[in-house]
Amino acid sequence: MVGCVRRMRSLRLSKFFAVASPLVLIHGLHALAAPEQDPAAWGSNHVGQPVPEYEDGNTCLFCHRTSIGPSWQTEKHATTIRALAEESNAEQLKQKASGAEFVFGRGPKFRFLKPTGAYGTFSLFDASWSPKDKEWSGEERWDAAKFGANCAGCHASGVDSVEKTFQMPSLDCHTCHGLAVPEHAEDGTLMLLSKKGKTPAGVEVSICGSCHLRGGKSKSTGLPFPNNFVPGDNLFKDFDLDLSDERISQESPSDAHIFRIARDVAVFGLNDVTCTTCHDVHGESEKKHVQMPRRAICFVCHTQNEPLTTMPTEKRQNVTCEY
Repeated sequence: MVGCVRRMRSLRLSKFFAVASPLVLIHGLHALAAPEQDPAAWGSNHVGQPVPEYEDGNTCLFCHRTSIGPSWQTEKHATTIRALAEESNAEQLKQKASGAEFVFGRGPKFRFLKPTGAYGTFSLFDASWSPKDKEWSGEERWDAAKFGANCAGCHASGVDSVEKTFQMPSLDCHTCHGLAVPEHAEDGTLMLLSKKGKTPAGVEVSICGSCHLRGGKSKSTGLPFPNNFVPGDNLFKDFDLDLSDERISQESPSDAHIFRIARDVAVFGLNDVTCTTCHDVHGESEKKHVQMPRRAICFVCHTQNEPLTTMPTEKRQNVTCEY
């Protein structure tokens, strides 16, 4: 990822002081003092290879039905796309998005989908609904190409970036844990992000960043999501992302802290804070991050000298996701 590294080498201390809070400076100075490394230097990826075959979540739940099963049906990754009929105001929404069968998005915007009739494709309704403002925005028309080209990589499983198709809507187990090997039934450490194993920081940031680092693009396809990413791959071999201070300063705090952690791990080789340091995905909980010792990275989102349970109001926005 030569472009990213070149931009990182252009960082200047004066610029960093201009955009960072005092406590974030401590974190930034620590990072700036560390030698920079090429984020794409390690590992491999699956660009140009067939989309791998994988075990679907129903197979996984045969063994994990007690520990994961009760919460999985409502977990946000599993329901990133969900039936429109499950929404309390489904009939009202269908009056505008006529023909819609599915919905994705939550807080800022609801977007609406319907099958095109062709394998692994959805049409996307251009108009969106704001649950908070109770109003519609955008043009009232169906687009058969936009979901496959803009959204599928982070809202569907088994995505073929060339054909712009997917194998199933929403995110299945393998999108985070990787391809299951039979031996993991006896040795849980063989699965990525398992409780028993230790996933390397670079691998973890690649997994989470493949969807949560928004604003980059695949070098091989030009699409706003990585090409045929499989957990265990090095995201940055194919995904081009600007991790400069200038770029990060344009993000909302919730997105900025993701960029900073990714940069610390991928560029500066700092492994003390990763995504799961604070986030318990299956528990849909962030309790860990209000119990851990305060670190400078905390104050990208939180206010100094305030309890970590206090969150400043922010307006979440993202060009890629059109809100």
